[in-house]
Amino acid sequence: MEISATYIGTIANQKLMLEQAGAVSGITSRGIFLHLKSGWMIFLSSEGYKGPLTINLQDDPQGLQALERGTPVQTQAGHLHFPAAGLSIHTSEAARWKTPPKPLTMLSAEKRKTQLITLARQVLVARKADGLCALLAILLDLINDFSNSDLLEFQITPKVKLLQQAIVSYQAAQVATALEPFLGLGAGLTPSGDDLVIGLMLALNRWGKLLKPALEIEELNRCVVQMAYSRTTTLSANLIECATLGQADERLVSALDGLLSGQPGLDICAANLLTWGNSSGCDALVGMVLAIA
Repeated sequence: MEISATYIGTIANQKLMLEQAGAVSGITSRGIFLHLKSGWMIFLSSEGYKGPLTINLQDDPQGLQALERGTPVQTQAGHLHFPAAGLSIHTSEAARWKTPPKPLTMLSAEKRKTQLITLARQVLVARKADGLCALLAILLDLINDFSNSDLLEFQITPKVKLLQQAIVSYQAAQVATALEPFLGLGAGLTPSGDDLVIGLMLALNRWGKLLKPALEIEELNRCVVQMAYSRTTTLSANLIECATLGQADERLVSALDGLLSGQPGLDICAANLLTWGNSSGCDALVGMVLAIA
C-alpha cells in the first residue's frame, strides 16, 4: 500500500533527507511514533494538527493498522518504507510546514497579565487536577478561585519559585540550573515537567527579545538541550530542541501568540492547549506564564 502525506514539518523533512533505519516506537489513537537511528522521533499523524516533527497523512490510512511496536522502517528523501508491512509513505509532494512568523506587535504588560489570568482560569476549569496545571493558580494568585487541596498542597511549588527568581535574574546558567529538576518530571512520552520546559523555551525563543531582552537565550538553549538528552525521553528532548529553535506544534504557537498579541482570541487559545495531549498543553502554559509574567 502507498500513502501520500499532505504536510511535513520542516525539521522532520530535514531528518528524513538522510537514508537511515528506524522502527515504530509507539502507537496512539492519534498516530504513530517512529524512532530513527539518528536519535530523532517522527510522528505520523492521522489528525490535521501540524508540527515540526509531524507528517500529516490523508484521512485515516488503513495501512497504518498493520504497524506495531518494533516494525522496522527505512527512510530516504521523500520516502518511508515499512518492508514487513508492505507499506510506503511518500512525502516528496507534501507541503512543508514551519512555525509562521510571530505577530508584529505585542500587547502592553497590563493587557498581557489580563490575558494570562483569563486563559489560566479557562484552562483550570477543565484541567486543574492534571499534570502541573495547578501551578497556574499559584503563579497567578488564583488560589481563592480554586481553593481545593490539589492547588494548596503542591510539592513542586518551591522549585517553581526558584525558577521564577532565576528568570528575573537574567542569568542563563541560573535558569538552566533551576530548570534541571523539571526535566523528566512525570510519566509518559512527554512528562509534565518537560512540557513546562517546552512552553518556557518556546516563549523565550519566539518572543524573548521583547520579554526578556537581557537574558542570554542562546547560552540557555545550549545548556537546556544538553541536559534534556541526558535526563528525559528522546521525544521530549527532541521537542525541547525544537522549542529552542522557535518551533513547536501549531497549537502551542497559536496559544502563545494569542496571549501576547491578542490574536487569536482566548477561546481559541484555550481550545488549542486543551487538545495538545492530556495535560501537555496546560503544562506548557505554565512555562509560558513563567516567561511572560
